[in-house]
Amino acid sequence: MRPLLLLLPYLLLAQSPDPNQAKRVAAVAQREPFLRATKSAVIVGISDYPPETGMTQLKFAKADADAMAAALRAQGYSVRLLTDGRATRSLITSAVREAAQIADPSGAVLFFFSGHGFATSAAKNFLVTSGVTAEDVAKEGLSLEDLQAEMQRSPARQKMMFIDACRNEPGKSASARSFSDLQASSGLRVLLSTQSGKMSFENDSLKQGVFTHFLLRGMGGEAAGADGLVTFRDLSDFLASSVRRWSFEQGFTQVPVERSDEASGDFLLARANVAPVVPVPPPVVIPAGPKRGDVKTNPKDGQRYAFIPSGTFRMGCSEGDNQCLPSEKPTRDVTISKGFWLGQTEVTVEAYRRFASAVGRNLPDEPKFEDRPLNPGWANGKVPMVNVDWNDSSAYCTWIGGRLPTEAEWEFAARAETTGARYGDLSAIAWFGDNAGSSSLDTANIWDKDPKNYYKRLSNNQNTFHAVAQKGPNAFGLYDMLGNVSEWTSDWYGEGYYQGAERTDPNGPPNGENRSLRGGSCYNNPRYVRVSYRYWYSPGVRDFSVGFRCVGD
Repeated sequence: MRPLLLLLPYLLLAQSPDPNQAKRVAAVAQREPFLRATKSAVIVGISDYPPETGMTQLKFAKADADAMAAALRAQGYSVRLLTDGRATRSLITSAVREAAQIADPSGAVLFFFSGHGFATSAAKNFLVTSGVTAEDVAKEGLSLEDLQAEMQRSPARQKMMFIDACRNEPGKSASARSFSDLQASSGLRVLLSTQSGKMSFENDSLKQGVFTHFLLRGMGGEAAGADGLVTFRDLSDFLASSVRRWSFEQGFTQVPVERSDEASGDFLLARANVAPVVPVPPPVVIPAGPKRGDVKTNPKDGQRYAFIPSGTFRMGCSEGDNQCLPSEKPTRDVTISKGFWLGQTEVTVEAYRRFASAVGRNLPDEPKFEDRPLNPGWANGKVPMVNVDWNDSSAYCTWIGGRLPTEAEWEFAARAETTGARYGDLSAIAWFGDNAGSSSLDTANIWDKDPKNYYKRLSNNQNTFHAVAQKGPNAFGLYDMLGNVSEWTSDWYGEGYYQGAERTDPNGPPNGENRSLRGGSCYNNPRYVRVSYRYWYSPGVRDFSVGFRCVGD
């Protein structure tokens, strides 16, 4: 057993509608609404703190989060689980905001955090999220007060926050200001893992924090009354007796403390007739298969494909981007659940010629811009294939054993785990209106001041597409995701699709008139060469500035 400055859960709730009713009558009356209500939870656990952060590694924080997620799913909660490297401040904040907003007035929203946390001398409390160092906690950490404010905005009747975190300021002793000093606002009920100035513990034999272990057992049914329901009062009584008794038997003392002056009444937390919670997670199995950084060549078209790992990202208008259009909003978390292979470059003329020869197709008309030939006789095989409509592009991808990417896959791959409007300096990563001709232009200014002659001036400047992979790649090893030529995606285009779109592997609207395009081209000014910018063409349109790349499943 090793002592750890850990575990300070507290619960946050609105007052019961009628606090004068007997507890059990109220709890039983809540049974059916509780079963029907929307119940959302965001569960966070961070054990892996790299040495360079100045934080100690935790043994069981991730395991605590995994077990809590399993327990809440069994109770009918919709759970968002973020652990270790995925538990960044931005993802946690957006997940809490989303969970709080979708809750209904009869439902519940719950947040659980297990990891490091600090209370500063300035009376601010912070959770140490992934990537934060000890020196930067006050600047980069997740403010507990801000998180509490997000929860308070939820319409849900029950709002709960469990915080398993260190209690001291970095570099100070356990007697320094702690989370137990947090001043709860009205409508809060607070449950502390230990008395003021005392220690909380995690335990090797339990493979969990002591408090969390009994918290899970209580929610799993051991705290239930004869009616099979677990209320806040039940859980508080169970924890006070169980943690104290168990710790005394182990040779130390830990006594949970409830502060109940901030709220009155009782409310339902769980029901006992669910599968038991197994606190020890299953062994980690690392599946064999491709990984980030892997590149392979498709034997049919000779194109190189990079493996894009699965993950979650913020899709839509980038943080700090003031040029977004309504079709890029609202921003939302989207999960790509499976890794995929994506062309490192846009499909080249050389590759498309192999396809046309194999299936007996003619090449489309040569591209022209303002009647100026761009690739006479299709002689340059290293530039992107253009003048192909959506059907041509889809047929090519099917021929190589793949398909066109969805909008979500395209944006996830383009961002490559970045969050800005572009994945690098635009001149270094893209051919666009300013740099794709014989001399430099200020195309944003031309577009504003002389829009009638915009394309004529670009043509006079000899603007054109360039051989692929001449600009810098993104972190996934992909070239020309921005600029050079715009790219078809598989999705039908919906102007307001983001308003109610799926959050896992979205495929776009079920039907439509136009197909979505991404990336911008060598004829666009910088406003339209951003990772979230989206526009459309009819599937039958052939354009000198539009090409494609494939997902090589």
